[in-house]
Amino acid sequence: MMTIEQRHCVPCEGGVPALSDAELRDGMAKLPAWCVTDEGRLSRSVECNDFGEAMAKLNEIAEIAEREQHHPDLFLTDYRRLRVDVWTHAIQGLSLNDLILAGLIDSALGRTK
Repeated sequence: MMTIEQRHCVPCEGGVPALSDAELRDGMAKLPAWCVTDEGRLSRSVECNDFGEAMAKLNEIAEIAEREQHHPDLFLTDYRRLRVDVWTHAIQGLSLNDLILAGLIDSALGRTK
Protein backbone atom coordinates (compact mmCIF):
# COMPACT_ATOMS: atom_id res chain seq x y z
CA MET A 1 0.00 0.00 0.00
CA MET A 2 1.30 3.48 -0.86
CA THR A 3 1.98 5.99 1.88
CA ILE A 4 0.29 9.38 1.71
CA GLU A 5 3.37 11.11 0.30
CA GLN A 6 3.68 8.51 -2.48
CA ARG A 7 0.26 9.42 -3.84
CA HIS A 8 -0.76 12.36 -6.00
CA CYS A 9 -3.72 14.69 -5.92
CA VAL A 10 -6.51 14.18 -8.40
CA PRO A 11 -8.40 17.11 -9.93
CA CYS A 12 -11.45 18.07 -7.90
CA GLU A 13 -14.18 20.31 -9.21
CA GLY A 14 -16.58 19.40 -6.43
CA GLY A 15 -18.92 16.49 -6.18
CA VAL A 16 -16.58 14.41 -4.01
CA PRO A 17 -17.52 13.82 -0.41
CA ALA A 18 -15.57 15.39 2.42
CA LEU A 19 -13.55 13.01 4.56
CA SER A 20 -15.51 11.19 7.22
CA ASP A 21 -14.44 11.64 10.84
CA ALA A 22 -12.82 8.18 10.76
CA GLU A 23 -10.94 8.90 7.51
CA LEU A 24 -9.71 12.22 8.88
CA ARG A 25 -8.63 10.62 12.17
CA ASP A 26 -6.73 7.88 10.29
CA GLY A 27 -5.07 10.41 8.01
CA MET A 28 -4.09 12.73 10.83
CA ALA A 29 -2.39 9.85 12.65
CA LYS A 30 0.12 9.85 9.77
CA LEU A 31 0.57 13.64 9.88
CA PRO A 32 1.70 14.47 13.44
CA ALA A 33 2.99 17.95 12.53
CA TRP A 34 -0.48 19.02 11.35
CA CYS A 35 -3.65 19.99 13.20
CA VAL A 36 -7.23 20.62 12.18
CA THR A 37 -8.21 24.25 12.77
CA ASP A 38 -11.55 25.48 14.08
CA GLU A 39 -12.30 26.44 10.46
CA GLY A 40 -11.86 22.82 9.38
CA ARG A 41 -8.52 23.19 7.59
CA LEU A 42 -5.30 21.28 7.97
CA SER A 43 -2.60 23.57 9.31
CA ARG A 44 1.12 23.28 9.94
CA SER A 45 3.54 25.86 11.28
CA VAL A 46 7.29 25.89 10.73
CA GLU A 47 9.85 28.20 12.29
CA CYS A 48 12.87 28.82 10.08
CA ASN A 49 16.29 30.18 10.97
CA ASP A 50 15.97 33.29 8.82
CA PHE A 51 14.06 34.96 5.99
CA GLY A 52 16.06 33.23 3.25
CA GLU A 53 15.28 29.77 4.62
CA ALA A 54 11.62 30.69 5.01
CA MET A 55 11.42 31.86 1.39
CA ALA A 56 13.18 28.72 0.16
CA LYS A 57 10.65 26.55 1.99
CA LEU A 58 7.74 28.63 0.66
CA ASN A 59 9.07 28.19 -2.87
CA GLU A 60 9.45 24.44 -2.37
CA ILE A 61 5.85 24.23 -1.16
CA ALA A 62 4.74 26.31 -4.14
CA GLU A 63 6.46 23.91 -6.54
CA ILE A 64 4.70 20.94 -4.92
CA ALA A 65 1.35 22.74 -5.07
CA GLU A 66 1.79 23.57 -8.75
CA ARG A 67 2.83 20.02 -9.61
CA GLU A 68 -0.19 18.63 -7.74
CA GLN A 69 -2.57 21.41 -8.87
CA HIS A 70 -3.74 21.71 -5.27
CA HIS A 71 -2.86 25.05 -3.73
CA PRO A 72 -2.62 25.77 0.01
CA ASP A 73 -2.87 29.11 1.73
CA LEU A 74 0.67 30.20 2.67
CA PHE A 75 1.57 32.69 5.37
CA LEU A 76 4.96 34.20 6.29
CA THR A 77 5.10 36.29 9.46
CA ASP A 78 7.87 37.72 11.61
CA TYR A 79 10.25 37.12 8.68
CA ARG A 80 10.79 33.44 9.52
CA ARG A 81 7.53 31.83 10.65
CA LEU A 82 5.59 29.87 8.07
CA ARG A 83 2.07 28.54 8.26
CA VAL A 84 0.49 26.33 5.65
CA ASP A 85 -3.29 25.81 5.56
CA VAL A 86 -4.75 23.13 3.30
CA TRP A 87 -8.36 22.44 2.37
CA THR A 88 -10.38 21.67 -0.71
CA HIS A 89 -12.06 24.87 -1.83
CA ALA A 90 -14.39 23.09 -4.26
CA ILE A 91 -16.10 21.13 -1.47
CA GLN A 92 -15.54 23.65 1.34
CA GLY A 93 -14.00 20.88 3.44
CA LEU A 94 -11.24 18.31 3.69
CA SER A 95 -10.65 15.64 1.07
CA LEU A 96 -8.08 12.92 0.42
CA ASN A 97 -6.19 15.49 -1.69
CA ASP A 98 -5.57 17.53 1.46
CA LEU A 99 -4.02 14.58 3.27
CA ILE A 100 -1.89 13.81 0.22
CA LEU A 101 -0.69 17.40 -0.12
CA ALA A 102 0.11 17.59 3.60
CA GLY A 103 2.15 14.39 3.28
CA LEU A 104 4.04 15.75 0.29
CA ILE A 105 4.76 18.98 2.15
CA ASP A 106 5.97 16.94 5.15
CA SER A 107 8.37 15.08 2.87
CA ALA A 108 9.82 18.40 1.74
CA LEU A 109 9.94 20.09 5.16
CA GLY A 110 10.60 17.13 7.40
CA ARG A 111 8.13 15.46 9.70
CA THR A 112 8.99 17.19 12.94
CA LYS A 113 6.18 18.70 14.93
